[in-house]
Amino acid sequence: MSQSGCPADSSKEYIQNLIALLNTLLVPQGITAKSESEDNCLYILLESATVPEQQKMVAVVSLAVNSLKDASLSRVKIYGRQIGDPFTAWIHEITLNPESTIAATVDLERCQHGLRERSSDAHSVPRVE
Repeated sequence: MSQSGCPADSSKEYIQNLIALLNTLLVPQGITAKSESEDNCLYILLESATVPEQQKMVAVVSLAVNSLKDASLSRVKIYGRQIGDPFTAWIHEITLNPESTIAATVDLERCQHGLRERSSDAHSVPRVE
């Protein structure tokens, strides 16, 4: 018997729809989106032959998240990296408030300086398959 009314099923369907929408928008640009979720947080990994541009990708993901609202999520973490690189070049977290509007936190130093350096404190990315 199907339990389509179950919140977990609803959240899983939301995530599948969101990633499908993102890939529809991004694959033509050579960028793929993958995701995992845990503890009311959605992790989205964006990969391409070159590091995806943070500012543009955050805007695209923000619009997609706003268009497909899911009350069970409180945060969305977006990671950008070059294909084959074990470390992310940037991370951006979006905090969703109860009204599902977005309040984004930007890593201004990285954004302003356009840093794409790899360092010993490089961000690790959650395992996404």
